[in-house]
Amino acid sequence: MNVFVALVAGVIIGWLIEWVIDWLFWRQDDTRLKDRLQTAEADLRQAQSQLSENAARLQQLETVQQETVRLNAELSQARTSLEELESAQTASHTEIEALKQKLQTAETERDQGQTLIADGQQTIADLRAKVEALMATAPSSEEDMLERVKGIGAVFSGRLKAAGVKTFAQLAQLPPERVREIINPEEWQKIDPVSWIAQAGELAAKKAAK
Repeated sequence: MNVFVALVAGVIIGWLIEWVIDWLFWRQDDTRLKDRLQTAEADLRQAQSQLSENAARLQQLETVQQETVRLNAELSQARTSLEELESAQTASHTEIEALKQKLQTAETERDQGQTLIADGQQTIADLRAKVEALMATAPSSEEDMLERVKGIGAVFSGRLKAAGVKTFAQLAQLPPERVREIINPEEWQKIDPVSWIAQAGELAAKKAAK
């Protein structure tokens, strides 16, 4: 009986020991699983955080990319505008150079014209001097009364005779400009050299016909 009880007790004790061992073993595995689960949850939270950060960075990159596209478009437009400005500037420079060339040509022609005018004036002055010299060396003849020409008084007659114009024939041979130069009237004095010359010619012709 004692042996049976001892056997039963031994079986029970062995079962208890095995149960305790199994319980301790499974309890240890459960703790490990919980630790792994907590670690996995922590890793998952970290991964979600990183994913959220990556999504934010991706959004920032998309924004930067859109801004880059916009800036590239503005840069392309600016380059086009710059090329147009450079082309317009080149055209302006060409026009300016052409205008400079025309201005230089005009100045050259003006200088040539001034030279021709000066030469012409000198030629006229020389011819006048020759006419006056010829008149001075012409055979002397009696003086005419230049006052017979309508418009010529004693003062104007004296000025003409002082310049060597003493006869109707001499007065008829003078150009109007020379007559005006000899008389040198004041601004308020009105003279008609063309009429004087015509009258002098008629008077000279009548004198010669006598």
